[in-house]
Amino acid sequence: CSNLSLAQIQNQNKSNSSSMTISTSCLMNHPYLFVGGILVIVLSILHIAIELQQIFQRAFDYFLDWENFLQLFVFSGTIASTSNFGYNCYCKTPSQWHLEALIIFCAWFNFIVLLKKSPTIGAPIHLLFRIFFKYITLIYLPILLVISFALPFRMLFVKGTSSIKG
Repeated sequence: CSNLSLAQIQNQNKSNSSSMTISTSCLMNHPYLFVGGILVIVLSILHIAIELQQIFQRAFDYFLDWENFLQLFVFSGTIASTSNFGYNCYCKTPSQWHLEALIIFCAWFNFIVLLKKSPTIGAPIHLLFRIFFKYITLIYLPILLVISFALPFRMLFVKGTSSIKG
């Protein structure tokens, strides 16, 4: 992205009467983008303040529930991904894209956790969680068996590639 402002790009497009399109590869200081980013940051800060109040009220018990860590991660990650970090252009770094993908996945998971408290949808979701956590507790055994057999076979069937030059 270049460091041109939206007005400069519009002036360039007005001077070029044959091409009236603005480059969409970078969203330049769009008012909706700015207002939406500020709104998301403010709401995330409010939710973090609510979580901090819960930390002060519940003390050590707050850290025993994994859902609280999930919510803190989603809210703090949302602030980090919507921050502009001082660029003139709202171009995201690759790490911001990766963080946003992880945050969206965690936000959907958090939504499912919130639906679990619902009286109509809660029972099937609660059963899904019980099955999922039972599966997670049992999955380590097959993984250990695969690793325990794969490593020796890998060592047996590997040829010395470091000595062969071709």
